[in-house]
Amino acid sequence: MARRRVSRDLPPLAQAFADFTGFPPEANRQALLEEHLRAAVGRLRRTRPRTFYALRDVAAFFRVPLRSVARAYERLRGEGRLVTIRSSSTEIPSRHSQARSTVRGIVGIPIWLPGFLLYSEWRTFFTTLEEELRHQSFVANFIFYSQGQEIRRSFLRGILRRSLDFLIWFCPAEADRNTVGMISDAGLRVVVIDALASPFPALYRLDRTAALTQGLREWREAGLSLALVPCPSSAHIPRQPDELETLLRAQGFGVRYAPGGRVKPETYLETLAVRPDEGLVFERDYWYVQLCRRQPERLANVMRSARCMIFRSEMPQALKGVGSPTQLISYDHRDMAVAIVRDLSQEKLPAPDAPGRFNAEWHTPARTKLLSFQGK
Repeated sequence: MARRRVSRDLPPLAQAFADFTGFPPEANRQALLEEHLRAAVGRLRRTRPRTFYALRDVAAFFRVPLRSVARAYERLRGEGRLVTIRSSSTEIPSRHSQARSTVRGIVGIPIWLPGFLLYSEWRTFFTTLEEELRHQSFVANFIFYSQGQEIRRSFLRGILRRSLDFLIWFCPAEADRNTVGMISDAGLRVVVIDALASPFPALYRLDRTAALTQGLREWREAGLSLALVPCPSSAHIPRQPDELETLLRAQGFGVRYAPGGRVKPETYLETLAVRPDEGLVFERDYWYVQLCRRQPERLANVMRSARCMIFRSEMPQALKGVGSPTQLISYDHRDMAVAIVRDLSQEKLPAPDAPGRFNAEWHTPARTKLLSFQGK
């Protein structure tokens, strides 16, 4: 098959958007942003595809949030003015119409934008999902949303207006249960991937029981009997034992929470006191990533001096090449995406009462270090 030729000779942003002199006061910035992008695409379109500008570059030029640009790109993709190629590159299609393979269906994929930007595993999952769907002649429709936007009626109406055949929702929040239910009631097939103890009728369950049991067995052999769980505030301490606490207590471990209260992430670790018989469990994803990025040196010192268990592959750069007792519980997000698309394409999706299961793995310190810095 002939190799696809894509032109990359785009003019500088200032030249492409030379008619932009700033947003007028009280103007609808989202609508104006889309107008400028639509006009630029029209001027830049040629007889062969061209790679379009990166989201971050456009956001910086217009001085608007990244989510606003992502929303504008999504609208232009829906209009056929832009296309996504190989998961991440955005292109302006050529002027000449081309023969297209038959589309088997359109798959909507809601994505919590902060999670997509923060978690490398999420990006791996979603980009692999899009690529595998494309290989099976499905069209992936990314639907980015900000915190709380997905529980609004306008979000639900927007989903239903897209004429989707399936919706794949990875780890929806507890507050999203009503939205998922209404989408299902409207007749759209929803494929939810969520934790083992989640109340959602998920078709795929994420199970970390075996991995956690193996890890805690090693902790007991090392003389540990307590788990210290850092969290942003007392509001993040579950009123009833959650899945993690239940698993810890089932293995004979006591649980102690270390809320940050009003302490900023920049100073939180200075207040964290770990007892000799305790291991650290960084289970609150967003809090852990904030600690990684805001005080990496202090976090690295803590992770060198105490046994730690983390559920994200991101680690402080200061730990690179340095011995650490940190261990990782993780899923193979790439394999997960491949398996889901395979089941979808073969019409073998599991039923809610017999969901598919993805098991996490427990990695030793050496393996953890290898995974955490691969590709960085």
